[in-house]
Amino acid sequence: MIRWFTEWLQRLVQLGIDLAMSLIGGLIQAPIEAVARGRAPIAVRRGEAHEVIDVRHRVLREGHPRQDAVFKGDEAPGTCHWVALQHDRVVGVVTVIEAPMPDPPPEAEPRPTHQLRGMAVLPELRGEGVGRELLAAAQLGARPLWCNARVGVVPFYEGHGWRSTGEPFSIPPIGLHQRMWLP
Repeated sequence: MIRWFTEWLQRLVQLGIDLAMSLIGGLIQAPIEAVARGRAPIAVRRGEAHEVIDVRHRVLREGHPRQDAVFKGDEAPGTCHWVALQHDRVVGVVTVIEAPMPDPPPEAEPRPTHQLRGMAVLPELRGEGVGRELLAAAQLGARPLWCNARVGVVPFYEGHGWRSTGEPFSIPPIGLHQRMWLP
């Protein structure tokens, strides 16, 4: 009986040591992986609807149910998603859906029939060119395009050739938006 207890106790101690070593190894490896990920180049590729939801939710619908980051038309045959990848994670997203522009300005000929939606870049990578790369990929497809841009990012779109039309308007509970279009 004592021998069994001693062997059991030795196995338990060894399991504890193995667990501690695994945890310490993970704590050491995590910063190494974070540094490698931070230096990894950004690659933009066509994506799937399920790949854009997490970034949309974190950036555009934080504090709301995750389902709010799923947009009508995400699964439609004409919808195109793009994802920006860094290392092994999605860091930015954008979607283009077939949707005619409401109240286009007279100079918008032909009338925009595709809407840019859900453009989002993780906060820690803003200013690194991820948005520019995503926008360039999305603009390669159907044109002219239109979008409802949050007022805070209007200068970003204007810097890439987009034009504002109409007055800013509110989309509750998200906030003020400006309708824009790209010839």
